[in-house]
Amino acid sequence: MLELPSDRPRPGSQSFRGQTTRFLIDTALIQSVEMLGQRYGATLFMTLLATFSILLHRYTAQEKVVVSSPIGSRNAASALEDTVGCFANLVPFCSDFAHGSSFVELLARIKQVALNHYAQFDYLRPRQTAPLMQ
Repeated sequence: MLELPSDRPRPGSQSFRGQTTRFLIDTALIQSVEMLGQRYGATLFMTLLATFSILLHRYTAQEKVVVSSPIGSRNAASALEDTVGCFANLVPFCSDFAHGSSFVELLARIKQVALNHYAQFDYLRPRQTAPLMQ
């Protein structure tokens, strides 16, 4: 469980009231982050996920941080064309900061996990059940 510090004491009952903050990211910054990822053969997603994991580690001081990302499961369109609904699985990305890894080492681990999951994409689909007997 990720233990994020809170900015104030929380009320006794949960309210689900929230707020949205909109902001723009400078194009030059995005291009710099993309180039950083490209230098190590990583996508923008992989680079931002590594950065986000480091941010969570710094806020919590926890040695292990797990962030999950959804992956769609509709490759076999013909087998699932009569099925309605969202087919998604979560891919867990575990970052271990116990040994003082560098950003490049963390990025390499995240890249490897992502590529392994994408390579096994067809195996992540939900099993198709047999039709009911009539």
